[in-house]
Amino acid sequence: MIKQCFRIAIRNLGRQKALALINVLGLSLGLTCFIVFLLYAVNEFGYDRFHKRAGDIFRVIEWEQGLPEREPGGSAGLSMVMGPTLAQDFPGSVERFVRFRSRGNILVQTGDRLSRLTVSFADTSFFSVFTFPLLSGSPAQALNGTHNVVLTRDMAMRFFGRIDVDGRLLRIKLDTGFQTFLITGVAENPPANSILSFGLLIGFPYCEAHADPQAMTDWYETMGDETFVLLRPGNGLASHLVDFRTRHIPTEAADLIKNKQWDGHGAPPISFRLQPLRDIHTNTSIDGRGDPVDPKRIWLLVGMAFSVLLIACINFTTLSIGRSAGRAKEIGVRKVMGSRRRQLVYQFLAESLVLAFFSTFLALILSFFLLPYLSGLTDVSLHLSLRQIPMLLGVALFTGLIAGAYPALVLSGFKPLEVFHSKVRLSGSNLFTRSLVVLQFVLSAGLVTATVIILQQVSYLRARDLGFNKEHVIDVDASGVDTKRMYPAFRSTLLSSAGITGVTAAEIGMGEGFGFMGSGYSYRGKGGGSLEYPVEPGYIHLMGMSLLRGHDFGPSDSVHYLIVNQALLREYNISPDSAIGQTLMQNDQLPCTIIGVVKDFNYVSLAEQVRPQLFYWPSALSVNHIYVRVSPGDPSRALSRMAGAWRSLVPNLTFQYHFLDEEMDRFYEPETKWSRIIGLAGSMAICLACLGLFGLAALVAVNRYKEIGIRKVLGASVASLVRLLSLEFTRLVFLGLLISVPLAWYFMHRWLQGYANRISIHWWVFAMTAVVMLGLALLTVGAHALKAALGNPAERLRTE
Repeated sequence: MIKQCFRIAIRNLGRQKALALINVLGLSLGLTCFIVFLLYAVNEFGYDRFHKRAGDIFRVIEWEQGLPEREPGGSAGLSMVMGPTLAQDFPGSVERFVRFRSRGNILVQTGDRLSRLTVSFADTSFFSVFTFPLLSGSPAQALNGTHNVVLTRDMAMRFFGRIDVDGRLLRIKLDTGFQTFLITGVAENPPANSILSFGLLIGFPYCEAHADPQAMTDWYETMGDETFVLLRPGNGLASHLVDFRTRHIPTEAADLIKNKQWDGHGAPPISFRLQPLRDIHTNTSIDGRGDPVDPKRIWLLVGMAFSVLLIACINFTTLSIGRSAGRAKEIGVRKVMGSRRRQLVYQFLAESLVLAFFSTFLALILSFFLLPYLSGLTDVSLHLSLRQIPMLLGVALFTGLIAGAYPALVLSGFKPLEVFHSKVRLSGSNLFTRSLVVLQFVLSAGLVTATVIILQQVSYLRARDLGFNKEHVIDVDASGVDTKRMYPAFRSTLLSSAGITGVTAAEIGMGEGFGFMGSGYSYRGKGGGSLEYPVEPGYIHLMGMSLLRGHDFGPSDSVHYLIVNQALLREYNISPDSAIGQTLMQNDQLPCTIIGVVKDFNYVSLAEQVRPQLFYWPSALSVNHIYVRVSPGDPSRALSRMAGAWRSLVPNLTFQYHFLDEEMDRFYEPETKWSRIIGLAGSMAICLACLGLFGLAALVAVNRYKEIGIRKVLGASVASLVRLLSLEFTRLVFLGLLISVPLAWYFMHRWLQGYANRISIHWWVFAMTAVVMLGLALLTVGAHALKAALGNPAERLRTE
């Protein structure tokens, strides 16, 4: 019976090739959108789930909540002493611990070749806690030494062209000079969906051997170490962390009370917490490794994908009814011949499933070609695998059953007597069909509105004044170079070159998104945190910052002079007019004098609030970035001069540079990419909604076939007939637009709350969406109505 149903289904679909093709195309587009976005969501929520004991691995964080004028949030960079102390105090709970640290732009030498790379450091238990397979070497011993290093497969191939490199030597420049390291293992490349990415991994014993003795015991001293713990099942460590902090940092509570940051009652505002490993990638409230993804965005994509698939299913339903409306007499004959309703339901469901599975096959092909494009938009490597095929077939089965259920139930319910008396009416104006059309346009209009607002927000961020001049500035990477020797000569050569108007240097790269986080400054007993930037004189002027009060660093200024931004003054309630000459105490011992105030500036995305920031000129500036301002116009001659000067001073290291405006633009790449994705989904939703209207218009034309002929015989004009057929759909589309306005405003208003600098939602956005949607709907329905109105009435009435 099942075989017969599918055979008849294929035969019937072959008789209506055009409508069947439209149905397949619409559903395949909806399934394609759903498949690619679902794969993205599965990848993002699947970070670090491949570790064998991922559920027992946690990261220790410092959490702040309840501090005045601070949002709740956490930090993962903790003291070196955290891991060993936890293991010592709670041996029954902590099975193993791992400290992990990374340093970028480290020089690595193989033969005469120099490379800048990121080097990571980890405890010897790293490969016992995390599931990163070793191709060679012992998991327990590979990092057990002060000068042991493990390479990944790619790094081994890059340096030596082979992976059997155990026992070979590498020279790595750490601290003051190059040191020799022994390769003791090769690891498989870390998966892309892991926060712990590494290429060269050095044993943490090196950090312990070269650390300042104070860093080994000071709970406030941190080098950016992240501490992971592997906990035994059934442990209760989380409940003991408050007492643990009080025991090891006994003066903190008194300091908080003294600074009026806590009244001494309830939970302390600063505490240690445990963060599950699988939560790290999707938790944006904690500063630490990687670039966390806001889970709201992931769910937004899933919701969009589901909306597009829902629109496609609605189209499938209406087109199925329209395609089958002409089969009323066939159904009547089959019922007279003894067919039961259940058999007819099976028949129509079989046709629906044939279309659904064929659409899924086409969707898989489209997804294969679309995934590289989406991977480029999201910076996530997405691909289809055989393990995902059963899930996708399940989606096809579910879609076919849901989309085909209503047409099957309606069409199988025809009564033979009414069929043969031409009393069957498959009205397109019933409540269910009306609701489908309205829902289609609620979803479509919402996606279009969201796209417009996101594009506006991105454009606003790009055009807003950042507080400095990022144009025509080149950032030269000088990390790892002996800048004490080369920088003066490099600077002198450039300043004598045409087309170069200024040169300055800094330890922190502008556009990196952060400086040195300091918390040792206080003003009249009030403490606070600030971002600190070591720079040399001339930096403020070259960057085009607005100096509101005071002056830039000069030859007579000391290391204890500061230039601060307006946000720092607000932090300490200092008036800009009285700021010059005010003293901030560093670590409650060293007085530092404010000599200048700059207008607030954004090194990071305008989505974030401007944080308290300050500049100082250290006695021995470690130059990692050289900034060169060039004249407007073609920078190629200036770049050629810079490259030549670099080669003469650093012949064995490639000249690397970036344009500052391009570095800053990367902060807005996520919004730009998201706007493209939403635009793609919005466009697809509009196309599918119009396709649904086409199907519904076809359904109405079939049902009102003879009515149109009678009206033409009685003198109705083509215009009046088009207006008659189009007016009902226009009302439904307009109703959908009205419903979508408050929903779109609510969700986009909430989305904009995540930006410190944001646009206002204007009424014309909704008006423009309404005009576009109504125009497309009228074109779609009007074309079909015009075709029906131009038909020959004699053909319509010859059977009467």
